[in-house]
Amino acid sequence: MRVALSALALSLVLSSVARANDNSSDIAKLFSEIDLSSFASSLGPKHLPSGTTLKDLGWSIQDSSKQSATYVAADGGWSYAIRLIQKDNNKIVVCFIDKGLKDTHYLSSRLERLHAVTDSKGQRRYVADAFRSRELCPGPGR
Repeated sequence: MRVALSALALSLVLSSVARANDNSSDIAKLFSEIDLSSFASSLGPKHLPSGTTLKDLGWSIQDSSKQSATYVAADGGWSYAIRLIQKDNNKIVVCFIDKGLKDTHYLSSRLERLHAVTDSKGQRRYVADAFRSRELCPGPGR
């Protein structure tokens, strides 16, 4: 009986870990669809081709959870954290925390409203709405 209960408990724990990992990969996929050229940031969007994503720039995921992911530049000198605030159909509200990691104390936090579009290659991308937010991210970690 004890063995059966222990096995059941372990199964429930592994199941919840698997669901959490699925959510992390969902959020990473969602964030991989964000067009960085569509809003102002330290990445220099005016110099990026339309549709550029963090993956296109060679950034890798350092950490992810159900609601957020942190990306780091290939040289390790910059991080870009993205936190999902709201998701409705084809619109998302995200918080970007842009941070220099080496030789700088740069830190920026802004809220952006994005909507889904299909690009010329048939891929979904999230681009900034025409309304440009100057709001800061809500809550801790901003």
